[in-house]
Amino acid sequence: MFRTRWICKKMNNNDVLTNRLMYICVVVSAGILTYHDAVNAGLFSLDDREILLNIQSTERSLKSLFFSGGGMYFRPLIALSYKLDLSLFGKAPVAIHLVNILIHLVNGLLVYYLTLELMRDSGRKDKYAFIASLLFVLHPLNSEAVVWIAARTDLLCCLFFLLTVILLVKKENDPDLFALAGMFLMFLFSLFAKEASIGLLAIAPIYFWLRKDAVPLKNAVLINSSLFLAGAVYMVLRSGRIGVVDRGTARVLSFIEPSTSTIGDFISAYGFYLGKLFYPFPLNFAIVDINKALSIAVLALVLPLCAVLFYRNERLRLPLLILLTGIVPPIMALLGKLAWTPYAERYLYLPMVGFSISAAIVLLTYGRKIPYIVIVAAVMLLAIPTISRVVLWTDPVALWRDAAEKSPQFHRAHVGLAVALIEEQEYEEAKEHLDTAAAMGFKRDYLWQNYAAMYYAKKEYEKYEKFMLKAAAVSKKSTKFYLGIIGSLEHIYPGKGERYTRYRRAIRYYLMAYEKDPAYIQGLYNAGKLYWIMGDEKNARLYLNKFVQQERDNMYKPFAVKILKKLDKESLVKQ
Repeated sequence: MFRTRWICKKMNNNDVLTNRLMYICVVVSAGILTYHDAVNAGLFSLDDREILLNIQSTERSLKSLFFSGGGMYFRPLIALSYKLDLSLFGKAPVAIHLVNILIHLVNGLLVYYLTLELMRDSGRKDKYAFIASLLFVLHPLNSEAVVWIAARTDLLCCLFFLLTVILLVKKENDPDLFALAGMFLMFLFSLFAKEASIGLLAIAPIYFWLRKDAVPLKNAVLINSSLFLAGAVYMVLRSGRIGVVDRGTARVLSFIEPSTSTIGDFISAYGFYLGKLFYPFPLNFAIVDINKALSIAVLALVLPLCAVLFYRNERLRLPLLILLTGIVPPIMALLGKLAWTPYAERYLYLPMVGFSISAAIVLLTYGRKIPYIVIVAAVMLLAIPTISRVVLWTDPVALWRDAAEKSPQFHRAHVGLAVALIEEQEYEEAKEHLDTAAAMGFKRDYLWQNYAAMYYAKKEYEKYEKFMLKAAAVSKKSTKFYLGIIGSLEHIYPGKGERYTRYRRAIRYYLMAYEKDPAYIQGLYNAGKLYWIMGDEKNARLYLNKFVQQERDNMYKPFAVKILKKLDKESLVKQ
C-alpha cells in the first residue's frame, strides 16, 4: 500500500516536471520567435554608438566605475556589462542584441518562478506561472527595452530586482545569513543597474506588515534591514560621499514643488502609465504629450479596482505593490526633467512584472469559465504587435518616421529621422527635417552637428565648417567640434598649395578650443608646433612656453621642451 502511494506520488511529480518543462520551452520558444529579428537592429543612432564608443575609448578601472558618484546618473553595472560585451564580441551589434534578448528571456523565467512561489498552495500554480511568464515575454510594451541596446539598464535592473524578490518570498520564514547576504547583493546590483528598483524599500515593509500574522517580526526586520543597508550603500556611492546629494537627485528635488501643477502632472502621468499597461497602443518611441484628462479618468477607474483586488485577494498584494510602486520612479524622472523624453514605454519594464503576475492571477481566478486555451491564445496574440515593433526597430528611417508622425511637435524626433536619412543618403528630406527642428527652436549642438554631417557627406566642406563652428559655439564640449574641423581641413583646403592655409586654420581652431576649454592645454602645444613647422619662431615660442608652464600634466610636455631647445640652438647659430 505504502509502495503504491510512493509510486503514484513519484509519477505525479514526474508529470508536474514534464508539464513545467513544456511550459518553459513554450515561453522560451515564443520569446525567441518574437525577438529573433532584433539581432538585425544594428547600433541605434541615439545613445547606442556613443555609449559603446565612450566605453571603448575610456579606460576605467572597477574602482572608478563604482566610486565616482555625484553625477546625474550612477549605473556602474551597465558600463561593466558593455565592457564585457566589447571584450567578448567587439562592437558586433548582433552579439550585443543577443545578450539583451537572453536577459529578457531569463527575466521571463524568473517571473515564472516568482509566480510559482506566490501560488505555491494552488494546484494550478504552473498554469498561473505560464500565463504570467508568457505575458511578460510577449507584451509589446517591453519591446523597446529589449531591442534598444542602451535600454539594457532596465533589463538588468529588473533581473536583479526579481532575484531579490524571489529570495524575499522564498526565505521569509527562514532568512539565514546566506539569504540575507543574497538579498543585499542582488538589490544593490539592481540599483547599480538603474535606480528604478528603489521602490522595493517601500514594497518590502508594506508586504511584511500585511503578512505580520504569517511572518515573524524578527524575520521581517532582518530582511528589511538587509534591503535598507543596500539602499544606504547605494546612496553613499551614488553621491560620492556621505551627506552630499548627487546631481540627479538634486535636480529631481529642485523641480518637485508641492504645487497644483506638480500634483496634476504626477496624477496624469500615473494614470497614463497605468493605462499603457492595460492598453499599450499606439506604441511610440518618442512620447512627449499625453491626454491628461483621459489619463486621470483611467486612474480614477483602475486604482479603485486595484484597491478592491488588493483587499480581497492576498496573493495579488505583492504583484500589485510591484506594479503600483514601480510606476513612481519614471514619474520622478518626468518631474525632474532627466530624460530626453518626458514619457517612455521602456520605463514600464519593471512594473510589467507586477502587471503580468496580477493579470495571470485575475484571469485564472475570476475567469474560470474562460477556457484555458483561450487565455493562452489571447496572450500569444500579443506576439503580433511585438514582432511588428521589433521589425520596425531594424529600420531606423521607419522607426524615426513613425516617431515623427506620432509626435510631430517633438524636434528630437525630426533630428533623429534626419540622421537616419543622412545615412541612407536622402539629403534633401534630411534637410527638411533639420529645418523643421530648427524652426521649432531646437538650436543645440546636436542639430548643427547633423547639418554639418549632411554637408560633409555631400562634400560641401565650407558649409560643413560653418555648421561645425555653430555647434562648437553652443556646446559645453566644444573641443570635439574644433578637432572635427581640423581633421577635415585636407578636404576643405586640398592640395599642397594650400598647406599653410590648413596650418593657419588648424592653429586658429586649436586656440579657439583652448579658449573655450582651458583644460584643453594640448591646443597650445599643437598651435606652437604648427607655428614652428611654418617657421614662425616668435609664435612657436609663445605658445610652447605657455604650454610648458601649465600646471596640468600632459604627455607632450617633453616634446615641447625639445622643440624649444631646438629653437634656442637655432637662434644661437644665427647669432
